[in-house]
Parts: sequence; C-alpha cells; structure tokens
Amino acid sequence: MAKRMQVGGFGVDLQARRLLGEHGEPLGERAFELLLTLIDGRTRPMSHAELIERVCPGLPGGRDGLSLDIEQLRRVLGPEAIATIPGRGYQLVCEVQDPQDDGVLPPQLRAVDLPAEPPGFVGRESDQQELAAHLDRSRLVSLCGLGGVGKTALALRAAHRMRGRGLLVLWVEIDGVRGVEDLAASVADRLGVPQTSQVGPVAAVLAALRQRPVLLVLDSAEASCSGVYELFNRLAAAPRLQVLVTTQLPLHHPEEQVMRLEGLSLALPDAPRAGLLASDALRHFLHRAGLGEGQALGDDELRAIARVCGQVGGSALAIALLASRVRRLGSEGLAELLRERLPPPLDAGQPPRRQTLLATLQWSYRLLPPASQLLLRRLSWCVRGFSYELALAIGRQELDEDNLHQALADLIERSLVVVEAGEASRLRLLEPTRQFAMLQEPDPETASRQHAHGVLDACRGADERIFVDTERGWRRRYEPDLDNVLAALRWATTREADLAYGLLAETAMLFVLSVRVQEYLELLRRAEQLQPSSTLAPPARAAFCLGAAKVLALSRRRASRELATEAAALYRSLGERRQAFLASSYAVAALGEQSDGAVQALHDLAQQAEADFPPLLRRYRYHAEALAYSFLGQSEQALRACEAAAAAAREAGWNQFARGALSNLAYLHLELGDAAAAIAAGAELTAFYRGGIGSQACFAWGNYAHALLRDGQLDAAREALRSFVETSRASDWVAFDIVAPMFALFAAREGRPHSAAFLLGYDDRCTERGARRFAAYARSRQLAEAQVQEALAPEAAALARSAGREADAHQAAVVTLDGSDLAPATAPAVRG
Repeated sequence: MAKRMQVGGFGVDLQARRLLGEHGEPLGERAFELLLTLIDGRTRPMSHAELIERVCPGLPGGRDGLSLDIEQLRRVLGPEAIATIPGRGYQLVCEVQDPQDDGVLPPQLRAVDLPAEPPGFVGRESDQQELAAHLDRSRLVSLCGLGGVGKTALALRAAHRMRGRGLLVLWVEIDGVRGVEDLAASVADRLGVPQTSQVGPVAAVLAALRQRPVLLVLDSAEASCSGVYELFNRLAAAPRLQVLVTTQLPLHHPEEQVMRLEGLSLALPDAPRAGLLASDALRHFLHRAGLGEGQALGDDELRAIARVCGQVGGSALAIALLASRVRRLGSEGLAELLRERLPPPLDAGQPPRRQTLLATLQWSYRLLPPASQLLLRRLSWCVRGFSYELALAIGRQELDEDNLHQALADLIERSLVVVEAGEASRLRLLEPTRQFAMLQEPDPETASRQHAHGVLDACRGADERIFVDTERGWRRRYEPDLDNVLAALRWATTREADLAYGLLAETAMLFVLSVRVQEYLELLRRAEQLQPSSTLAPPARAAFCLGAAKVLALSRRRASRELATEAAALYRSLGERRQAFLASSYAVAALGEQSDGAVQALHDLAQQAEADFPPLLRRYRYHAEALAYSFLGQSEQALRACEAAAAAAREAGWNQFARGALSNLAYLHLELGDAAAAIAAGAELTAFYRGGIGSQACFAWGNYAHALLRDGQLDAAREALRSFVETSRASDWVAFDIVAPMFALFAAREGRPHSAAFLLGYDDRCTERGARRFAAYARSRQLAEAQVQEALAPEAAALARSAGREADAHQAAVVTLDGSDLAPATAPAVRG
C-alpha cells in the first residue's frame, strides 16, 4: 500500500495515519477514518448515513459526532476543502494528488497470464501511436469499431507495451457479463483476490487495485456498456487505475476518451506493386496465408488479393479466415479464392462492413465438414475460452474420437478456433465467430446440456488430482475453466439435479481455492430446491456430502461435521478407504470445542491412516489433529501435528496449505508462551499477505498483532491491529469475533479501562453467538478483565460492558483503535 499522498496542502501518511504539515492539529482515529473515506469517495457526494455506516456505525450520537469531525477536518484542511451539498451530503473538493507507491503487488494477488502478443502483428503504426497517446492522458479509453476489425489485437499490442514499461496489466474477456458485480468478480478472478458475501467483489478488487499502477483491459464490452460504466465509477477511488475497453459502442462516460478503429488500410486499385505491398490489409493476408512478403506472387495476383481484402472492408478477422484456406490448400487454394465470389450477406439490413464479415463467416462455415460445424457450435457455448481437455470432453458427447480430433484440428487450422500463444492448452473463439456460431445452433437447449455434461467430464477427479498434482499444476489445469463450471452449474441447477450434484461434488475444491464459496452455496441452495440431495444414490450422496463439507468447513462448522460424518460412513460401506479417511479428517477438524468423543475420534482417524497415502492426504489428518488437540488444551501435541501438516504440504508442493499451517504454528507458539517464535512466524506471513484479503490473511494479521501485544510491543501491535481491521473489514469481518479478546487487552494495556470494558462486552456478545475461543485468546480475556477490575468501579465497568454488548464489528474496531478512552457519560468515577 502507498505510504503517502497529498490532500490540499498536507501530506497524509497512510501507515502512521497522521497529517504531515506545520499547522495541522492531531486527528483522532475516527476523524482520520472519515478523511480516508472522503478521499475514497471524492468523485461524488456522500450522505450522512453512508459516512456514519462506514466510519462509526452504531456509536451513540453518531450524527453529532460526525459533524464535529467534519468541522475538525475543515479547520485543518481549510474551510473550502469539504463542500456541503444540500440534500445530498458532503464531498471532498480540495486537490488530491496520487499517492506514491512504495511496494509491489503482494504475491498472492496473481494476475492471470496476459495473452501472448498477436503473432506477426502487421501495420497500424499510426493507430498504435494514437492509442498510446490516449492512454497517456486519459484514465478511461474506449477502442471502438465493428466486430472483427482488429480491436482486440491492437489492445493486446498496447497491453504488452505497457507491461514492458513495468505496469501491471490485467486482461479480462467480458463475453456478455453484464452486471457490475459480475464484472468485478471477473476482475477479481484475474487478480486472484477473494470475494466475500457482504462486501462483494468490487471491494476486493478496489483494495487490490489501490496498491500500484494498473492497466485494466476489458475486451468485448459492447453487451455490457452500462455495467462497465458503473464499474469504472466504483473503481475510480484506485488513484492509478487506467481502463482500456474494446467495444463496438462507446460507454458515453464523461471521462471516456473514444478512439474509432477502422479496417486495415487498403491499396488503391491502380497502385504500383510497392503501393500494394505497403497496404496493411494485403500484408496481413500474406502473413496469415504463409506467403511471406509476397515476392513469389505476380502483380495481378497481388491486385486480386487486394480486391478480396477490399471486399471485406479491411476486416482483420475476415482476412484471416480467407487466408487460412489459402494456407491449407496452397496455390490451389489461392486460385480458388481469387476465382470465387464471396456469398451474399446474411442480413442486408446490416452496415456494409458488418455484411462482409457475416458473409465471410458464413462462407467459412459452409466449407466446414459436418463434424467441424457441430463442434464449432458446441464450443461457442464456452465462456472466456476453454482448455484443450474441455474441448475434447464437450465434443465426446456426440463425436467419436477420430472425428473429434480431426474436427478440432480443422477448426484450429482454419483460424476459427484460436490457440493462445504461450498456453498451448488454452483455446478460444474470437467473439464475432462465437456469436455467429451460436446463431447457427438450431437447438440451444441441447447445446447447453452438452456443454454442462462436457464440463462435468472434464472436471471428473479434479478434487482427487489435488493429491497428485502440485499446486501450480492443479491451478493451471482447472482454475481457467471456472467460468465454464459456473455456467454449467447455473444451467444444471434449474434442469438436471443429478448433473448439478455431480458438478458440485467434483468442483468443491475449485471453489474453495478460488475463494468463491458464496457462489457455491447459492448454487447448492438452487440444487436442493430442484431436488433434495437426500434422494441421491449412495455413491453420489457420499461424493456430494464430502464436497459440501469441504466448502462449509470455512464458515459452518456444525453442518460440515454432519456432512463429513455421513460421507465417511457411506464411503466405508462402499469400500472407498481414501475417501472415507478424507471425510473423517474433515469431521475431526470440525469438532471445535465439543471435546466429548474427540479423543476417540482422533484414535479412529489414526487407525484409518495407511502408509501409502500421498503427502497431501496425510496433511488433512495432521491439520485435523492440530485443531482437535488445540481445543483439548494439548498444545504440545497440536504443535507437533501442525509442524507435520506444514511438512506434508511442502512435500506435496502446495504452498497455500503450508502457509495455513504456518499461521496455526504462529498461534500455537503463543499458546505455549513462546512469543518470539510467534512474532517471527507472524512477520513472515504478514509480509506475504500484505494488501491481501481472505481468511488466511486475517488470521495472519490477527495472530501477529496478538503476539506483539502479549510481548508488550504496543506500538507495533497497534500497527498490526490496524492492518488486521482493514483486512477483516474487506473480508466480511472474517476472524474478527474469534480474536475479539485481544481488543480488550490492547485497550487495557494502553490505559483505556472504559474502552477495555466496552470491548469485553463486545466479546461477551461474540461468545454468545458461538465464536470459537482458543486458549491463548481466552487467556488475553482474563488479563483484560483483571486490569479492568483493578481500574474501574464495578458500576462503571458494568455500564461500559453493557454498552459493548450492543456493539457491532464496525464500532468495536473504532473503539479499539481510537486513542481516547470511551467513558459513558453516566459512568461512575475510575478507581483511586
């Protein structure tokens, strides 16, 4: 995250959370939070209600307190810095300069590989220069033109040049995604940031994009213009974000810079040979046809090719499709092309250049064998491309193996299916081709069904392959097709229950590791409405129960335990020993504070383990044992199990699981009284998770802050606590209730007994709602209670504690980090 930015005449130190300047008065925690909120939302007025909700929700007298904070900011920044917009609220109107970044994107924010630069990109020198100039002076640039004109290729060329200058570039193919939340989810996928149920993907993306300069490229946005318009507004608070959109229609946004792209330049009919060869359209044809620089062609042949390029209006896609036939058939193909007239357009009401593109696609489609036509139609139902394995799985629904491989090779050879350079197993249809192929499908319902069944076949065994593949290999194989999995599930959960439950069972870990749990749970709800899972046959029921237990383990421990226990019993009856062991591991991990039967469960789990189990499967056992032993108060055993889990995860090549074990180790070291080891582990983890969100990032920051606090490093603990609060807030307050006792101890050790009592009351509420209470945090609660009892009269402590029971997470965070002591107005005096 950037350390400093300029607001009005003051520097703002974002890490120290203070203003830099000679005449600035100190700002309290709430006033500084208000300033940051106004900076984030400076493109629009923000109402009283919105500011209260974001800065001080639930605090008594929130409106009056907010007005006082506004006045303090005006005193500091100047009376004109914050405008009052009658009937609408407040808006920061002073100058805000972009922050200077002091770091790099944390490694857990992984951008999906930028597609390779178009091979043999020809011409468009002036267009490249014009686009570069637009990107230099505008935050939002729309590259507009008809389908097939070459917008994507030009944008990709520009993206690679920007990345070569050190900019992070994110490439997102929209493919008809319309709503702003879905668009943001697509961007979050490319960043690799988790999305949560209440904050949503927009907040997750915004938190990541604030960290460094980013060029976001949204490809094929014509069907989603309103969503892209709103997405840009929502992400405008990321100060160094630029957005490049390829679209047939402009967005009509006030900040938008529109660049119109025409077809490739054409040669004049009577141009000499040098003039013909200077034409971008003719050079593009020669390259795609494998004819080099055209030296072997006569002038008449060059003029005939130029004529054909003119017939399609210089459309890059149409020229590539025509040239692909010449590449396949050599001189015979060239002669045939130059003799043959293009077919009549599909729709005479379309603009002339659109007619020529449609005519070219129709001509290319008509030349395909029936099997290739069928496969092209089926693949057009894929979302944002598809893997080679998925293409084959979809084709196998209706084609035999020989015809399938020949049809796919034929489509690739004719440039109707594009192989993404640098990722040989990733294929796609260009958007005009995909839309055309969908229109040729006489039975869309059958196409959707075959797509969904193909996705299931491609994903069979995905969860099992976790125990065979490394993390990198598994993610590269399955994560790129998550959009196809979602499309298949959305169709299946309204039509075919068995197919839906099969998909949910096979892809559970894909959703967990992609942090898309809420979408999984919604699809699970829809499947249950279509047909209860209790009606499934035992093998299908066992697979479904285990898959659902994996997802629910993150948020609904009791439901996860019940499903895992049922799955284990079913797998034992089916003779599936590995699956039974895995399900038993999930059941033990979800025991929590229920110590009854825990010892027997641990013994039974150890009895099921076998020497030939792969490392990552053994890791599940060790992870379950670490959690169970911790709740049983056997910290030494928990520590050893946790170390074994980390070692097994590293042996299997799964760093995510290894980091999870390291986070647990940090906590266990503190539980055993080794604060130095806990701090060292916490420092390593938080360096990795800095700027990220999600449950692992939250626990890393929470345990690190707790270790620093227990070690007496209050200043360092405050900084870590602030990072924890920011991370937890952006992650649906994950882990916030679990570490709540730490807040009370922090306030008590800072000499704020009323705030400490208030936060003890908040922890009372968390406990009543079922928050897990680990031993080290329970000890911190005892320490806080002792200091409050020593500092406050019983009536004062009871009053503050009662107020804390009514607090929510927002309010608890503000009270924790505010440097003042929150004393209710009617509280009796502090002791002595």
